[in-house]
Amino acid sequence: MRIDHLATNICVLLGSVRTNRNGERLAKYIVNELEKCDDVSVQLIDPKDLNLPILMARYDDIKDSHECPPSLHGLQKTLTSCTSLIIVSPEYNHAIPPAVSNTLDYFSHAEFYFKPVGLVTYSVGQYGGVRAGSQYASYLRALGLVGVPRVLSVPEVQNTLDKDGHVLVNSLRSSFSAFADELMWFDAALSAQRETGLPGHH
Repeated sequence: MRIDHLATNICVLLGSVRTNRNGERLAKYIVNELEKCDDVSVQLIDPKDLNLPILMARYDDIKDSHECPPSLHGLQKTLTSCTSLIIVSPEYNHAIPPAVSNTLDYFSHAEFYFKPVGLVTYSVGQYGGVRAGSQYASYLRALGLVGVPRVLSVPEVQNTLDKDGHVLVNSLRSSFSAFADELMWFDAALSAQRETGLPGHH
């Protein structure tokens, strides 16, 4: 990975709350690799820890109400402060998992506008979650995020990483490095542009 710009703050969203979820090993690997980079801070967002109820109202509509889950305030600050986002996504019925959409749908554009998002999909089978991955483009665009072209898909994740996130299949290292380089490029470019102001927000 080539890191040659100022501080970067990446949020890694784990897209599953299932028992014995395989995505946890992939999220651990990503966080550990990114933490090796200079001037990069990493925060893991785990919907299991947030324990948010099924969306009934947006954060902006309930933030001053007793109905607002306490963890939602912290999540809003985390998303606002990040310079880019990585989603670690399984594939449930060829679709975006509810742990992802229920976490992000509490917020509108303010937390996301013109920030890059990298997509990492996985499965226990041979396709690596690509069918769910194909559905993300319009969803992430609607949030105001800018999708990074390169998607990292990890088939047979249970055989690619152990439970602690240690690599068992070495090809993952080069694939992740290329993915991370691209995300960092977009992070640097879009962070610089956001400093000059957002389109339509003068």
